[in-house]
Amino acid sequence: MKKIMLALAVFILFIPLSVFAVKGGKPGDNLQQQIDELILRVEALEQAPTGAIDVYDANNQYLGILVSPYETYYPPLKKSIRFDLGRGSITSQRLSFESDDCSGQPYVSSFTSYAIIENSGKYYTGEMSTPIFMDFYTQLLQGECLTFPSRPYPFNAVKAIEVTLPFTLPVALPLRFE
Repeated sequence: MKKIMLALAVFILFIPLSVFAVKGGKPGDNLQQQIDELILRVEALEQAPTGAIDVYDANNQYLGILVSPYETYYPPLKKSIRFDLGRGSITSQRLSFESDDCSGQPYVSSFTSYAIIENSGKYYTGEMSTPIFMDFYTQLLQGECLTFPSRPYPFNAVKAIEVTLPFTLPVALPLRFE
């Protein structure tokens, strides 16, 4: 009913009264047919895909759908990727550990479940699981094991999982948008 009312309102506002008349007939004779056609058009518009801007590097590598000037969403992996366009790489993020020497299972912030990050030349995402409030003692950043200033450092985390990128880095600049 809502679609019919919308179609009728659009129809009445934008189409002159003369189109309602069938040749030799009275105004309104073909109104139902025209309303039906408008309803079909509205339904087609509602089902049309929304606009998206695809991002490619200068070597024509697909990098995903533009989210912000530095971030894309990569549909095949269902993850966002934030780029450091100064280096043509993915932004770095620390991996956290329960150990005192950055050994064992790495963890990331629960927000990283939706993203891909880089650390020490490898790429990670967070496991899609319920975050666990844990205590951490060390962090790994670009090969350097750092101790949290206040130990332990608790936060909601998920396991870090290493992933393989479907494109090569560094991305070739300039980027192209389609």
